[in-house]
Amino acid sequence: MSVCLQPCFSGASMKCNPDLYYNWAMGKMKPRKIKDILSSLQKELAASSANETFTDKKGQKVVLERSKFSALQEGLNVNKILRGKVICHVYCTDSPSFTFCMIDEEETCFCVNVYNMVQGKGVIIGDSVAIYQPFLQHFNFTFHDKTFIFSSIRVNSPLQLEVNKKKLGQEVIAAPRLSVTLKSD
Repeated sequence: MSVCLQPCFSGASMKCNPDLYYNWAMGKMKPRKIKDILSSLQKELAASSANETFTDKKGQKVVLERSKFSALQEGLNVNKILRGKVICHVYCTDSPSFTFCMIDEEETCFCVNVYNMVQGKGVIIGDSVAIYQPFLQHFNFTFHDKTFIFSSIRVNSPLQLEVNKKKLGQEVIAAPRLSVTLKSD
């Protein structure tokens, strides 16, 4: 069984909730597919250098050091780049972010939230993704007597992403929308 799927079986909620089990069964990725994705990632990382350059908002070139998810610090990781492969999407119609799960070279599975991305754009399973200067967030909260502890990467702009060795451009940035409601007394 995959490292990513092990937490699904450890919780009592999985065994008691048929909806969770159904969703897991429908979205299950076979271990062979994950192995192929990891093998592809290892080949890509072996072919690239440990340091890469990135052009920031000011047009300056910044040298970024490749990092693993486990080596990231909470908050902004300046001069770091995180590489991995997409293994699933988290679809939600009301979410302000595009959310997907990624796996890195250490087989660590984590969530990525990309804000300000046009609907209908994004990544697909198996895509190689690089995140420039990732922002790591840790969550620890209790809800209905259950404690949830997890980490995720927040990406404020799709311009911080590279998908399949191509930087995303302005066409994937969502335009701001203003909604006005008129109320009368």
